[in-house]
Amino acid sequence: MNETARTLANRYALEAAVGRGGMGIVHRARDLQLDRRVAVKLVSEVADPAAKERFLTEARRTAGVRHPSIVEVFDVGEDEGDAFLVMELLEGQTLGERLAKEGHLEIADAVAIAGEICDALTAAHDAGLVHRDLKPANVFLLATAEAGRRVKLLDFGIAKRIDGTTARTDPNMLVGTLEYMAPEQILGARIDGRADLYALGMTLYRMLTGTPAFDGETAATLVHQHLDVVPVSPRERAPARAIPVWLDALVMRLLAKKPDARLASAREVKEALDAESHVGAAPVAPVTRRADAREGMRMLEDDGADGDASALELDLPPRPPAPPAPPLARIEVAEPAPPAPMQRADLPAWLEPLSGVPIGVSKRVTGYSLFVLVLYLVFFRAGVALTILCAVVAAFGGLCMWAASRASR
Repeated sequence: MNETARTLANRYALEAAVGRGGMGIVHRARDLQLDRRVAVKLVSEVADPAAKERFLTEARRTAGVRHPSIVEVFDVGEDEGDAFLVMELLEGQTLGERLAKEGHLEIADAVAIAGEICDALTAAHDAGLVHRDLKPANVFLLATAEAGRRVKLLDFGIAKRIDGTTARTDPNMLVGTLEYMAPEQILGARIDGRADLYALGMTLYRMLTGTPAFDGETAATLVHQHLDVVPVSPRERAPARAIPVWLDALVMRLLAKKPDARLASAREVKEALDAESHVGAAPVAPVTRRADAREGMRMLEDDGADGDASALELDLPPRPPAPPAPPLARIEVAEPAPPAPMQRADLPAWLEPLSGVPIGVSKRVTGYSLFVLVLYLVFFRAGVALTILCAVVAAFGGLCMWAASRASR
C-alpha cells in the first residue's frame, strides 16, 4: 500500500484494485465514517502540478452534476501530492467488457443504452461540462437496474467547461481516446457538447455492428480517418443485422465531420431515439451516405463557421423529374462565299507571253546558261559570239521568272 493509501486509511479502508480509469487506479473501499462501500480512484499518475490542479478543478465541477445515469462523486481532494476521487461503488460491467464478450448488442438493447447515455450527456452539457472521453469503457452497465436505469457514465476526469476560456484543448495536449475522438477535438478547435455526440455515434456504431467505425492500426491513420474519411454506414458494415434505416441515418448524422451537421444536442438525439419506436422493423432501401470531408475540415479550421447542415442523404421523397429542355433553335448557316479571284498584276504587253513559261523551267534555263557562260570564260576563253549567246539566254530566263512572279501576285 503506497503512502497515499496509508493516509486515506484514516477515512477509507482500501481493498483490492478493481480497475484502471483514464488517469489512475480504482480501488474497492469502505467509507469508515459513513459505513458504506465506495470506489476510490488514486490519481498518482498526474505528475505535472498544473495538470493535477486541472484534474481537481474539473472533478469538483463534476461532483456538482447529479443524475441517475452519471456516477456519483462523494469526495475529491489531494493528499501528500496525490489526487484522489471517491465515487459510488458500482456492480456490473462496462459496455466495453460486454462488447468484448458478445461482439455486438441487439438493436433494442443498443438503442436503450444510447438513450440513457443521452440523458447523462444532457445533464452534463446543461451543467456546462463536455465529457471529452465518451467510449464503451466509460459506460458502466449495472448488474441490477436502479429506478429503471442501468447505465452509469464514468470518468469525467478530463471534462472541460464550456465557458469560452477552457473549452479549448490545451496546446500540444491531445486528451481523450483517439478511436472515439471528434475531428474538432483532434484539431484543438473550440469544442462543445457536439464533440460528445460524435463519440456517442462511434459508440452506437460499435454496439450495432460489432466493429469500430474506423480501424486504423496507427494513430496517424486514425487521425486521417476521423478528419478525411466517411465511414461505411452501419447497414453496409453489417448487412445481416437488419439495422433500421432511421437508426443507420442517425448514426451517420452523429458522425458528420462538421459539428453543425450533427444534431444540436444530446436531448435532440434522445428525442430521435424515442420517436422512432419501430426498432426491429423491416429495413427498406439503404441510406445513401455522402459527405464532403475536406469541406468539413475547412469549416473546422475556421473555428465554427456556419455550413451546410446535411452531411448525408436521409429518407427524402424522390426528386421530381426535370422538365424536358426546349428544342434548340435552328441556326441558319450561310454558305461560304467563293474566294475572290486573284487579281493579276499589270504586266507590259511584251511580257505577257513570257508569264506563261513555268517558273521551274525559267530557273533551269537561267542557271544552266550562267553556268556555261562562266565555264567557257574561265577555262576555254570563249569568243564574243558564244558569250553574247549565253548572256542572252540567261537574261531570257530571268525575264521569264520575273514575269511569272508578277503574274502570280
